[in-house]
Amino acid sequence: MNPTISARLFHCLLQSRTQLSAEALRRITAFVGSQQTEEGAFVDRNGTPDLYYTAFGRMLGMALGIPFDAARFAGYLARQEADELDLVHYAAYMRCRLATEPNFTVTSVRPLQSFKMVPNKDLHSPYTRFVYLSLLEDTGHFVVNDWQPYTDSPMNDDEHALTHLCASLMIRGQLTGYAPCDAIYRLRDRQDDNGGFHSTPHAPVPDMLSTSTALFVLQCYSIPPRYSTADFLSAHWLDSGGFAATLFDDDSDVEYTFYGLLMQP
Repeated sequence: MNPTISARLFHCLLQSRTQLSAEALRRITAFVGSQQTEEGAFVDRNGTPDLYYTAFGRMLGMALGIPFDAARFAGYLARQEADELDLVHYAAYMRCRLATEPNFTVTSVRPLQSFKMVPNKDLHSPYTRFVYLSLLEDTGHFVVNDWQPYTDSPMNDDEHALTHLCASLMIRGQLTGYAPCDAIYRLRDRQDDNGGFHSTPHAPVPDMLSTSTALFVLQCYSIPPRYSTADFLSAHWLDSGGFAATLFDDDSDVEYTFYGLLMQP
């Protein structure tokens, strides 16, 4: 059985944890723990609990062994109005419930067309489809045959953001297996010699989200990167223990710390 995208991500986090020194593990764990509320939710950069950040934080917390009060966290989730959430927050909500409530069963999933807000305001964008596919996998509602038309979707990385290319490659990989294709080598070749990836060909500097995502996709396809990422990763590691989005940033959150742990060399 093909592992879900969520399972692949979590396995990668566990592998990355084994590469950390004791001091690095302590610092990263301390930072992630500092972002958790008493209810077990995680905060955005303004210090406000948010489901999107909570999904990243909860997976990090599980990988790093950070304790939380399951009953209080269940209470936090119970207060969320799932039918009113946008796609990204709905997927995060479902992932959190499935990860922390052993008896939770999803009998149905909202259809994609029911969401008032989706990434880029585009129901057909590769990233929107990627988020929805992952949601269906997590909830046990994924049917391969329903997605076959998307296996031949165009992947023009000169016109789209790197995340679109990565999303298309992950959809194709989950549907047909991770056999190398022209697009995965185009992705590999977008790496800078400093180890990073740019979000678009015209972005001024490489960033952690693009770099971590690209490396994860390459790993799924068993394609090694062209250059080491060790120096790039080190340059984005802050004194707080978290990771910066770019070299222009001096703050962090659990999302970018998730990317930092995911891409440990």
